[in-house]
Amino acid sequence: DRARLQEERTALEESMEKRKEQEVLIPLISEPEMEKKVVVSDNLTSLIDLTSTTAFEMTTSDELQQLRAEIAQLNNVNAQLSNRIHQLEVEKSVIENTQGKSAKLLDELASGGAGHFDRAAMLDKLERLEAETQDVVLDMSEKAENVELENIRLTKELRKNIEEIEKARVHREALETQLRELKALFAERHPNASESEIMSHIEQEHLSGARGDQKVHIKSSLEEELEKAQSRLAEAKQQYEAEAAQLNEQIRDLISGKEQQLQEVMESRRAESEYQRAALEEQVKALNEEIRQLTELLEKLATEFLPFSDLAELELLRSGTETQIQIMAAQLKASEEKLLEKERELEAAKSAQAESAAMVSNLESELDTLKEQLEESTRKAAEDSERSSASLQKLQQSLIAEEKRVLELLEQLKTEQAEAKRREQKAKDDAKKDRLGAPLLHSPKSRDFKQKQSSHQIPMEE
Repeated sequence: DRARLQEERTALEESMEKRKEQEVLIPLISEPEMEKKVVVSDNLTSLIDLTSTTAFEMTTSDELQQLRAEIAQLNNVNAQLSNRIHQLEVEKSVIENTQGKSAKLLDELASGGAGHFDRAAMLDKLERLEAETQDVVLDMSEKAENVELENIRLTKELRKNIEEIEKARVHREALETQLRELKALFAERHPNASESEIMSHIEQEHLSGARGDQKVHIKSSLEEELEKAQSRLAEAKQQYEAEAAQLNEQIRDLISGKEQQLQEVMESRRAESEYQRAALEEQVKALNEEIRQLTELLEKLATEFLPFSDLAELELLRSGTETQIQIMAAQLKASEEKLLEKERELEAAKSAQAESAAMVSNLESELDTLKEQLEESTRKAAEDSERSSASLQKLQQSLIAEEKRVLELLEQLKTEQAEAKRREQKAKDDAKKDRLGAPLLHSPKSRDFKQKQSSHQIPMEE
């Protein structure tokens, strides 16, 4: 798993470097031809979405750094676990030695004679060995429990990291397919141009822009895109808030339920273990009392029958006492096994509590990731709205300048029309004066003047 994780990390880094090298400017303005407005406006939304997704993908570099740190931490934890396992093996060897010593003492107890038998000293040694072995076993069980919990936590973290890497890889493949489709679309529109020429042409169109009715169309499309982005942002925000509230409620319910269940289970297990421990202690006390009574009886019989008993009877009596001692030792061992079984049940309850705590921590981490995604989406939506508002302001300014220029042209046209009317009226007045005041109206000169007047008047009227 570690090797596969390393390979996926290197592949993801290489793809990110290639994407950084192939990064280009994506235009927000369509072609100047009016017949291609609809196709390009449809492509603009996909281009804007692609730019936002590529910007989101660039944040995976931080996730790669975090994965490297987690891998280093996992290596350190593995080293610690190996050291701890070595320590547990040493403790296991110590326990085996103590068990061998106790078995040896029991054998000596069984094989020793009545004259060489110090019962009190042997019982003290057995009690000391039992206490030492019990302490070592408890310590080793606690350490083994901690090691198991640490292994469970590390495996969960590793699975979570693998799932995140799988999601990032799927997301990267989707982005690459979208980019290939967009490049194919641009290649269809410009079949004979190279990629650099296509990009330079798109940048020039982005800088030059459109005029007249095209600006009005772009303005309306940008306003619609801004409204859609704001509505999407509001919907996403409401959805994330609802999901966060629902997750918080579920986490609270799970925590309360698990705590109550664990508390009940622990109380019942504790009461049962205390009751059984008390019963076993009573049994041990009773067995010790029986052993004491038997030893006293043995000593009494030995003192009573020593003068007139033979060796066979003494051997028979000693064998009987040895069998009773073995039976008592077996009963003591059975009681110890029962205690160990109860301790195992208690450890199982502790592991269940640890699993519930891990589940709660996982839910809290999921809530944190959802909050981070909500903040990232709000930030991206704010940036998109700022960019669209800036482009809309630029278009409004250019439209205002065009409207001013059109108004100036209209004013100039009105002044020219007024000047033409004034000249026409003046020419008409001059013609009337000439007709009324001239003495030779029917002369050839007057006719020539009228023809010239009419020839000058026709263009004026036109």
